[in-house]
Amino acid sequence: MNEINDEVKLTLNLMQTDIDDGAHGELQNHLYSLLEMKRNELQQRLVERSWLGPALGVDKAKPLTSDELMAGGWWCADTSEACRLALESFGFKFFSCIWDSEFEACFADNLKYAIGRGPEIHATSKLKLKQIYRDGNEFYWGEK
Repeated sequence: MNEINDEVKLTLNLMQTDIDDGAHGELQNHLYSLLEMKRNELQQRLVERSWLGPALGVDKAKPLTSDELMAGGWWCADTSEACRLALESFGFKFFSCIWDSEFEACFADNLKYAIGRGPEIHATSKLKLKQIYRDGNEFYWGEK
């Protein structure tokens, strides 16, 4: 993370010097890439930290934040209408109105949200994603 910070500072300093428009545009693109890497690293740290569960001495797990849910990396066995509405309240958008108990699970992986049946859920999500559960309009790591 410090290397990225140093590179951002260096890039900003170069952008403030007397350079032509082409070089300035390239430096802007480079800065954008650096900031994207930094965002991704921070997002990953946030997700990893939330997977650790509640801090020592805390009896109840904290609900997942909107950022944690939107980061993906989870699956949920709840495919009820209430679950869909709760996820919408966190900012998820759905391309389909189909959402019912016919589906085995829902999952979010790399900001892509999906619902699905048996084989693709087992192969895609349950093997590499962490389970969450819904309690009211809140979501938590683990199973209910």
